Amino acid sequence: MSSSSSLPSLPWWRLSLWGMAVAIVALIGQCPAAWLVDPVARHLQLPMRATGGTVWSGSLVVDDVDGTLPLVWACHPQWTGMLGCQFKYLVQGQASHVEVQLGWHGWKLDHATAWVPASLLMKQVEGLSLAAPIRIESLQGQGDYKDPGRWQMSGLLTYAGGLTAVNLQGQHYSLQLPAVILVPHAAKDGLTWRLSEASGLLLGRLMLQPGQTFKIELAQRLLALSPLYQGRAWTPDRIDVHMQGSL
Repeated sequence: MSSSSSLPSLPWWRLSLWGMAVAIVALIGQCPAAWLVDPVARHLQLPMRATGGTVWSGSLVVDDVDGTLPLVWACHPQWTGMLGCQFKYLVQGQASHVEVQLGWHGWKLDHATAWVPASLLMKQVEGLSLAAPIRIESLQGQGDYKDPGRWQMSGLLTYAGGLTAVNLQGQHYSLQLPAVILVPHAAKDGLTWRLSEASGLLLGRLMLQPGQTFKIELAQRLLALSPLYQGRAWTPDRIDVHMQGSL
């Protein structure tokens, strides 16, 4: 007497769904890069155009006032369900590299060492004027799209300084900044970005709190960099300006 066994087979409808899913992913993977780049360009209002490739792996250029900014990307699905992407581009001859994972509800920044052109930032933030690009150094982090106050981040941002202007809650600040650094620190009460001179002297803080609220603190040392500043008794670390609001 003999017996035999076999692995259970999947129902035909499950096989059909898997087949359809694979076919859809394969079809999307062959879509031209312009299908992705064009709507992003319209949303961000940037002079950006695709130059080749597909939505999964392609290239584009941004026609910046300082010249064209070439960028290439490559994305691939991961077993975690997230989409892993790598971006490489040049800013005034300086190489930039960003590795990020994107999910339905959150993101994870594996590594970013990059330059952000001043002109592109000024187009996105009304009233902002920068004299130099922003340098991102070994930035890592993760979080939920909807709640920046719970983001976890490490690394730093640097700015070479120069004449800088920004509008904060209806107030216009024009400052002659030295070289500065911006360092994130995550805690239970939110994510704090500390702005300081390169030597470490405090200039201000930006605090992103759970629930999509924020606070801004500006130290006397920062305000004194304005040519219109009329100071009080010199206490450079004292916070003279407090602001708060909703994101």
